Amino acid sequence: MNSVERDQIRNRILTRRKDSKKIKAKLSAKFGFENYVSFADFIDARLTFMDLGLSDQAIAKLEEGNIKRSLGLLNKLNDESGDASTTSGRHIEIKSSISYESQCRFLLKRLRDFHSLTDYLLHFFDLVTLSPYWFFVPAQALYELGHQYNLFKSSTTGTPKTNKENKNVEKQMVLPTRNIIWDELQQYRYFDFETLRNKVHSEIDANECHRPFVSPQLKLSFMEYDELDQAARHS
Repeated sequence: MNSVERDQIRNRILTRRKDSKKIKAKLSAKFGFENYVSFADFIDARLTFMDLGLSDQAIAKLEEGNIKRSLGLLNKLNDESGDASTTSGRHIEIKSSISYESQCRFLLKRLRDFHSLTDYLLHFFDLVTLSPYWFFVPAQALYELGHQYNLFKSSTTGTPKTNKENKNVEKQMVLPTRNIIWDELQQYRYFDFETLRNKVHSEIDANECHRPFVSPQLKLSFMEYDELDQAARHS
């Protein structure tokens, strides 16, 4: 695709979303995007999927397989080791998020810090600017970032009260751009597929581990985290 074609598709997607039109599309076809050689391929595939009217969840599922093939990742070892693995011993969780607004924010759902993960492969897409963002973040670093800035929220399952004593509950966080949190993530950002592929298959650093994360705040309950977050917002 060239820049004009991409702009045309982007405008159709934004208009369709604004008008709240529902479009059906079959998921059986491969659409010709089975392997990504560059991030430009990712943009073209993402725009094609969105232009077909696929939901964000359906797109993420299609792209997960494409990403694993493109990066040469192996299947997960078990249900608690993420979405993919490598021969170097990495257990990787793949997360996707799309931003449709000029005030760009990305949402990460179903974060399971009680699983045995070494890394998160985050791929974000800003539709307004047609910008892809790829991060390969050590799981420990992402969890610490979430706790440091009180980003974690209870999952949509249950409430802070019912989850108070549940240490194995899924979490979610919102990552806004253009702030200190986004700035800290930049050290884990990758700008080309080859460099990302090399990192994904590299040996695990001594500071990385499979152990589930233990909060430095002694695992405050979600109710207490929410109270801290509200206090921070009104301070």
